[in-house]
Amino acid sequence: MERSPNVPVRSVETTLSLLGQLQERDGAGVSELASELNIAKSTVHNHLRTLERHEYVVREDDEFRLSFRFLDLGNHVRVREQEFDLVQPKVREIANETGETCQFFVREFDRAVIVFMEHGEQAVKTKTRVGTRIQLDQLAAGRVLAAMEEGENDKGDDSDSATLATDGYLVTDEAYIKGLHAIAVPITKTDDEVVGALSVAGPAHRLRNEEYEHNIADLLLNVSNELELNVSYSRY
Repeated sequence: MERSPNVPVRSVETTLSLLGQLQERDGAGVSELASELNIAKSTVHNHLRTLERHEYVVREDDEFRLSFRFLDLGNHVRVREQEFDLVQPKVREIANETGETCQFFVREFDRAVIVFMEHGEQAVKTKTRVGTRIQLDQLAAGRVLAAMEEGENDKGDDSDSATLATDGYLVTDEAYIKGLHAIAVPITKTDDEVVGALSVAGPAHRLRNEEYEHNIADLLLNVSNELELNVSYSRY
């Protein structure tokens, strides 16, 4: 009889907890981490020294910090999808044309993940960054992804699918960050396979303007249509 897998692996969870704390605190010492996670200093020290040995953390005096090794891993994931090479310049183009923040999201583990992000001249800067993971229902782009994916009804809203079918885009008003308004469209292939979602976000007082909203929506829909054709038929 096969034995049941011993999941989760405690030592791996400890390592992941340490990495999470190092990210949140932008570096920390052994004692601080041991106190926060309620584990022995020797355990923390052994995990950190192992991570240091494999160049995943660096030590500065008495503190440990995440290394640039994670940047290499993140970029490896991002370039794995060749069609993303076609999306990235469009994100920059939209940000420059609108002056706002443009982001490209994909869905992973029921989260919307920022893959590309560019700021226009009048963009509002927030704490979100490439790699930020956000609940689907908190974003226009997340709701687009939920509505487009099969089996999304646990996170999406039936009205979102209807709105996408009619208008081609979704709008959220201050759903994730107070004062921030967002418009999003899906990026698909011609066979309706979902690639991701494009979003423009800006101050509510600007994007609530009906004409301004429609202009941005039209721009996003035009880019979405162009990308659909390029992603489907280009050899990258």
